[in-house]
Amino acid sequence: MSENKFKIKLEMLSDWQIGTGAGIPGSTDELISKDADGFPQVPAKSLVGIWRDALERLCDGLGGNWSNWVEVIFGIQPNLIDKTELAKRLKNGEKTYSNSILSIQPARISENLRARIDEDRRLKQALTFVKVGVKIDADSGTSETEALRFEEMGRIGTVLDAEVELDWSYFTDEQTEIASALLILSAKLVERIGGKRRRGAGKCLFKVFDSENVEQSVKNAKDKIAANKDEKIKPPKKAEKPDEQTTGDKSEQNDSGWQTCEYTLTLETPVSIVTAVLGNVSETLDFVPGTYLISHFVKHFGQEIFNAIQANNFQISPATICIDGNRSFPVPKVFAQEKMKKINAEKKEVYNRLLESLKEKDQTKPIREGFISGLNSNAVSHAATPQTILMHNAVDDKVQRPTTDVIGIYSREAIKAGTILKGEIRYKGLEIDCQKLNGRVRIGTSKKDGGSAKIEFQRPKLFESKSVAKNNELVVYLASDAMLRNKNLRQTNLAEDLAEALGLKGETIKSQQIQVRRIESWQTSWGFPRPTLTLMQAGSVVCFKTDKTIDFDKIEAEGIGERRGEGYGQIIFNPPVLTEKINDWKHIKKLDFDKCKNLSDEEKQNKKAKIDKEFAEELKKDKSLKDFAEIIEETAWREELKIAVSKIAAEEKLRKEFFGFEIDRKENSKKSIPPMSQIGGLRSAVMRLQSNTSEEKRQSSKIVTDWLTHLKNTQNRFEKWGNERIGKIRKLIDEDIKIWLILCETEIDGIKVWQSPKSLTHKKEDLQKKLWAEAVKSLFYACQHAHKRDTEKPGKEDENNGEEN
Repeated sequence: MSENKFKIKLEMLSDWQIGTGAGIPGSTDELISKDADGFPQVPAKSLVGIWRDALERLCDGLGGNWSNWVEVIFGIQPNLIDKTELAKRLKNGEKTYSNSILSIQPARISENLRARIDEDRRLKQALTFVKVGVKIDADSGTSETEALRFEEMGRIGTVLDAEVELDWSYFTDEQTEIASALLILSAKLVERIGGKRRRGAGKCLFKVFDSENVEQSVKNAKDKIAANKDEKIKPPKKAEKPDEQTTGDKSEQNDSGWQTCEYTLTLETPVSIVTAVLGNVSETLDFVPGTYLISHFVKHFGQEIFNAIQANNFQISPATICIDGNRSFPVPKVFAQEKMKKINAEKKEVYNRLLESLKEKDQTKPIREGFISGLNSNAVSHAATPQTILMHNAVDDKVQRPTTDVIGIYSREAIKAGTILKGEIRYKGLEIDCQKLNGRVRIGTSKKDGGSAKIEFQRPKLFESKSVAKNNELVVYLASDAMLRNKNLRQTNLAEDLAEALGLKGETIKSQQIQVRRIESWQTSWGFPRPTLTLMQAGSVVCFKTDKTIDFDKIEAEGIGERRGEGYGQIIFNPPVLTEKINDWKHIKKLDFDKCKNLSDEEKQNKKAKIDKEFAEELKKDKSLKDFAEIIEETAWREELKIAVSKIAAEEKLRKEFFGFEIDRKENSKKSIPPMSQIGGLRSAVMRLQSNTSEEKRQSSKIVTDWLTHLKNTQNRFEKWGNERIGKIRKLIDEDIKIWLILCETEIDGIKVWQSPKSLTHKKEDLQKKLWAEAVKSLFYACQHAHKRDTEKPGKEDENNGEEN
């Protein structure tokens, strides 16, 4: 496992649950963790926690100083270091905080199987089920009142995989082999994961796939650890990379001016850009600052990028949500919206306060959050960044569960997985190949077990200004946060200081709408907070009255203020969306990110064909995946079968058509034809039907046909049935296709009662053959039960519409 990327596989040997701490009022008390597409998953935090615990147990068993490897691989846990040890480390110059060399994705169902399941919602619904639970009173040993619970569980047989990446940059070859062996062996110690582990849930096989022969990898790992039992090979002392120059393409000076290159960021997992912490809850920004992407450029192009940033020749703009397939911009702070919609109005009116007075308008409120589709049109699409809440807890190692001693539950806001964001880079005097940067990045908080995103770059082009010249008036719009200082070198958010930065000192300020953003950041390698930043927030607008001529293109390309390389200080002059009245305002509640992909019909068909081919190959190679697909497929068919037979059984005329069950109504009495006692006898024979093998099917079918033959030979019973009824039931047993013809062709109010779920592994005919007995038994039982209910005499409550006498 010396490679830096590999996969782990989780095969669930029992039902399992990774709870979210949330439920559906009046329905389910606890929901299972799901990804952005609605598929059950094992969060990366759970994987890291259970794997670290297994490695700790392994190293404790090996004795000596093997436990030092745990901190090197999974990082230091500062909250578990007591004050004495912390002081000792600081005194010796040791790090009190270090990153893990391991980063991991959530364990999810394979991409090809997900694509196939996603074609039919019934297959997705079959991935989980609701389990009923109740609390038992410790004193009486009986269930407590009002303690009934409904919990969503994942199915036994679920197969999940996750990508793992390791940073071996400061490991020697021998250290890499030892760390790999420890990870492989500790994975074998993982037996259960998730909640309810002590009650039988979460039993699993945890495998590390670094080669085709997993067992051989485990044997090699054992031999490697045994050969190093005297601990000759020790872990690196510091988890930090050596100082070295990363190499990239040598750049040649290009004096042709600024170039720009748009990039797209597709979030594979939720991304949290923490901006404030309130108790156990951390808030996130609704965009990704350029600061978080600088390391990606440095990794590929080295010191060259740092030099360009210092010379103000390189900028990375913030990544904002994609609206209608295009990059969006922060909503201008001068926009205001009606609080209440007018009668007969289709939507609330939106006003531009630069151009319209609100004095005679109905009550309005400023629009402070979200992004707009563009700046060059007065037809505006507005949307907010999709966000979610991530819940996790700290586990006390002694009792292996959350306790008040370790605080317990944490909540973190995050941008939803699946969100597509767009931004751009600007550079001058550089020759860089942006296509080399396409790949995956880790951004945001908790990168070890989250923050994964796919980044793609378009072809570079010459920078084109979005600013528009206008006489006597200048509207300045901040496209990103701006970091300005006044003459006393203090951070400032005053319009006068903005005017000085633009070379407009002393000009008249007609109006201003400036908001402030405060950022609390963290120095990861030091383990200490950075100074607080007070910024002029993106979307702020200042309008000047001036006749001065300034170089719009130059200022817009270079930006203003400090840390422009990280995307701060980007401005646009006189954008049409601010200099014209709003013509149309459309608020998008749910963003359609498929527009950003721009796939043609032919590309979609080719993609589907590729998925089908790869999925077929996966099933041949991985038996456990095939078994899981069969479970999902058969469960979906069984659930559809329950619905179909219930619809048929509810119709009296259909019960008569298929089984001959009738109700003889005379005055206030109801009589079953045939008698319920004989229908019950037939049911006992039908319930013994089997279709597992041809022989079992033949023998079980013979039980039913013999019962019918005996009935026919008994005169007094035969008279109550008749040849027609016996013939219908016998035909249902003798002809395999009959039950499926009934289900597939029956219509109620013009709607068919049965729609076959999509097939994953079997052909439709094979599933019909396999589920034949279940279909016959389900339909007969449902019709018999409904017939019995309808023939029962109504009670006093029914006769009086539910009222007691």
